[in-house]
Amino acid sequence: MKYRIEHLQNDNGTIVPSSTLEPTPTKNEIAIIFHVYYIDVWEEVQSYLNNIKTPYDLYVNVPENMPEEDIKKIFALQPQVNLYRSENRGRDVLPFLQIMHIIGLERYKYICKLHTKKTGNSPLGHVWRKLLYFDLIGSDETVKKTVKMFEDDPNICMITGKNTILDSRRYNYGNTKKIDRLIDACGFLFQDEYYFAGGTMFWFRPQLLTPLMKLFENGSLEFEEERGQKDNTIAHAIERFFGILCAIEGKKIAPSPSDYTKLDNETIEETASLVLSQQYHGEDIFTLQQNALQEAAQTNHQLHQRIDELEELADLKRRFKKEVKKYIPQQLWSVLKSIKGVVWTLKNNPTLLKKVIYYIKRGEIKYLLSKIKQKTDNNIQRGKDFTHIIPQHIIKPFVKSDYPLGEKPVDIIIPVYNGYEFLEKLFDSIEAHTTAPYRLIVINDAGDDERVLPYLQKRLQKHPTALLIEHETNQGFVKSVNEAYSKTQNHFVILNTDTEVPSFWLERLMYPIFHQEKIASTTPFTNAGTIASFPNFIVDNPIFEGLDVETIDRSFRNINPEEFYEEIPTGVGFCMGVNKELADTIGFFDEESFGKGYGEENDWCQRAIQKGYKNFLVPNLFVYHKHGGSFDPKEKEKLLAQNIQALTKKHPNYEMDVQKYVAKDPHKTLREILVSIISSKKPPKADIIIDHALGGGANQYAQEHIETLRLASKKVFYITYDYYLGKYTVTYFYKDYNFGFSIDDAEGIKILLEQLDIEEIFVNSLVSYRETETFLAIIKELKDIQHAKLIVPMHDYYPLCPNYTLLQPDGKYCDIPSDTKICEQCLSANDAEWKNFYPADVSIESWRTLWKELFLVTDNIICFSNSSKKIIKKAYPDLDEEKIKVIPHTVKNIPQIQKQEKTVDEPFVIGVLGAINFAKGAGIIKELVALIDKEDLNIQVTVIGEITEMISSKHFKMTGRYKHEELPSIITEEKVDLFLIPSICPETFSYTSEEIMQMDYPLVVFDIGAPAERVSSYEKGHIIKEISAQAVLDKIKTLL
Repeated sequence: MKYRIEHLQNDNGTIVPSSTLEPTPTKNEIAIIFHVYYIDVWEEVQSYLNNIKTPYDLYVNVPENMPEEDIKKIFALQPQVNLYRSENRGRDVLPFLQIMHIIGLERYKYICKLHTKKTGNSPLGHVWRKLLYFDLIGSDETVKKTVKMFEDDPNICMITGKNTILDSRRYNYGNTKKIDRLIDACGFLFQDEYYFAGGTMFWFRPQLLTPLMKLFENGSLEFEEERGQKDNTIAHAIERFFGILCAIEGKKIAPSPSDYTKLDNETIEETASLVLSQQYHGEDIFTLQQNALQEAAQTNHQLHQRIDELEELADLKRRFKKEVKKYIPQQLWSVLKSIKGVVWTLKNNPTLLKKVIYYIKRGEIKYLLSKIKQKTDNNIQRGKDFTHIIPQHIIKPFVKSDYPLGEKPVDIIIPVYNGYEFLEKLFDSIEAHTTAPYRLIVINDAGDDERVLPYLQKRLQKHPTALLIEHETNQGFVKSVNEAYSKTQNHFVILNTDTEVPSFWLERLMYPIFHQEKIASTTPFTNAGTIASFPNFIVDNPIFEGLDVETIDRSFRNINPEEFYEEIPTGVGFCMGVNKELADTIGFFDEESFGKGYGEENDWCQRAIQKGYKNFLVPNLFVYHKHGGSFDPKEKEKLLAQNIQALTKKHPNYEMDVQKYVAKDPHKTLREILVSIISSKKPPKADIIIDHALGGGANQYAQEHIETLRLASKKVFYITYDYYLGKYTVTYFYKDYNFGFSIDDAEGIKILLEQLDIEEIFVNSLVSYRETETFLAIIKELKDIQHAKLIVPMHDYYPLCPNYTLLQPDGKYCDIPSDTKICEQCLSANDAEWKNFYPADVSIESWRTLWKELFLVTDNIICFSNSSKKIIKKAYPDLDEEKIKVIPHTVKNIPQIQKQEKTVDEPFVIGVLGAINFAKGAGIIKELVALIDKEDLNIQVTVIGEITEMISSKHFKMTGRYKHEELPSIITEEKVDLFLIPSICPETFSYTSEEIMQMDYPLVVFDIGAPAERVSSYEKGHIIKEISAQAVLDKIKTLL
């Protein structure tokens, strides 16, 4: 054999090589092949092996460097083991292939491949290993069920853990080239998409390996020496290639039949903590991966390094350590290095932990992990789309006394060159809006517009302290300002004539110079001011939404400047506060270098920086800049070209400093906040939509509503609570604007919404909100203050009861008892999924009082069926019926499907559409499949989507999550004959029912809720009175 391997024997306590590689012959039909690299895991392995009563042969491989004493431990616990020792190469894959070469592909019917997995000190490897051992050899019952799965379904070629069937599109990392070589070597024609058993532990049919064993036996597989590689090795490629072999054969990888309700509590808690810890990291994954990939793009060597870093969650955790600390108190950080520390800490998030454990104990971990995978994908996207903000820190209502400038007047220098059309509005705004002491120094620089000087002379009569400097000939901007500067007696402002200033502008502009250390200049935001431009950065914008400067600035002035003061490489001269003390020290504008103007303020700001001073952009001030009041456009272009050369010659670093600032764009978030707030000030005002982030029909409805509003050019704020991250998100839509913020608490949401002018509040759903009562109060207050329209669509029955499905502990619909004591008993005894979202003790009377108060001020309550309207009226009999509007959902773009012809032998296929949990009939489906199994009927139940129950049967299939546009082709491929909506709760509407009817398929539903109402008028509909699996089967038999 190409690589070293020897068969070991225990000769009376001495480990000696055998003369042959052949194992001890037996008649057993199954085998377990174990690669033992970590001997400290062996006792854990043995505890599982002891439980297996089904006859099997055991093969163990150890590395050459394993001490003899450790090898004796294996023999001591497993005297009949076939034990091999090989060189440390190819991880667990090469030793496995060596043993497969020795035993051949015909000796056993089924083989289990295992190894002693670890992932450094990370809890990931520990938990992953424990779950895989439990899934594959956790009990004799599991082994027997596994064998039976193979025997019942010849299309199963591999069985692995419930949560380790991985998608190649997400988990190929740096192995693609080596995988392609394996495919080419086998002569396969194969696409990229397939599934494989993550962790390389699984049961399999030996014949599956035929192509791979041919490559191994002819020496085509070159295994690298072991150097701690995390990816990009032939062993990692073969891990994926096992899945490709299944796909090539047209076979499937199935999840283990193990029963997770029998998991020990320690493993449940460890699994829960691992799931939760992924959520803590989820929102930061995107940014960090993007940074890694950007760096990786520089060289192929860096690319492989970064790919290596991204393989395991453990490595992600190491790289994300600084980010994780944002969420975890410093004193707990050291505790979190152990898995028990993770469990302990994550119990501080009890509702989320409770939900995870709820699913694990129900044996629904596959569904849970699918949801976690979905949420991780979402969180990666949310990491890209949402910026975390704290409105309590950002918003600070303006108080004039917070910005004292003293009694000494601030000098305002106004250089004038023509621009007559700007002067009146400039002086009007100064006089109306300047409340701090000031003195005007106006220079008329001999323009050719004869109207200017008389206007200035007359206007300045209102200002007895003002200075008017008149030039006989044009001196240019630089000399004019320097001359005015020579007259200043205090810190001063340079103000262009083509500007308008808002109330209290001078206080905010000059405050940093008066009260902070070493501030050279201050520049406000404006519509047209390069790095100070709003709303678009580095753009000469028209004034935002055509609003006046006072309206725009009213929102700016409520920004807390301490959160956003930022050093800039240069001030912008249209409106610039200047530190006189610094100007007196280093001189002011350089007349020799910059002549009549352009570049002079940039030069001065750079000289200030060299002296240790800073130039600030003032974040809570907006000044309107119209452009064109100081220079002729042609002269401006000429001066720009000349003076940029002078500037870069004096300050070679200037352009780089500007580029770095532009790339950093430190006020991007502030501009977005202000865009969202200020836009609401122009009619029509803002529409607020409040929703959960759990997916499903409610979210689909909200998205359709948003699209309708956007087409009408409305300003939309879509607020959700992300239960998994424990944060609120706000997404803003208007015209080409689309950005989002994440906010920690309801108080932050309230503060942000208080800044808006609001047209309508649309409470789509509050399910999962951790501060439901607080949000109800916020909504009522906003409705009252803003006189906004309030609409509440009824996607669920949360406004009636925190148990929003209205199912009793026995799984039956409660029918809204008139005696609320029955409700209290139900809420106390009920342990359904709703308690994960609302774990607190609750009085149904208090709950309905809160919601009734909201309904009293609500303009419209939208029901999607008459059924849900009746239920609401039963809970709130005094509710004004005129407020309740029945408006069914509309489902668009669902084509009719031409059913395919089927042979007599093909099964009758019952399709079940969507994500099926307990309330949507998961238990009905499991029981229905069991009844079909019992009678061995030629019927198959196919869930097109997902189901929480673990169902293992030749009569059952689950396709997994799908995209809406894929639905017709999936239904055609699965040859569905009839659909079943198995919901046991009174749904307010059913998108899936509507989709099925539009596709013109027969549909069976229970006589409860909106589906029954809708199907009652459908020609191909069937309504079943009794809610049971037996009733469904009896009905199906009549339709065969």
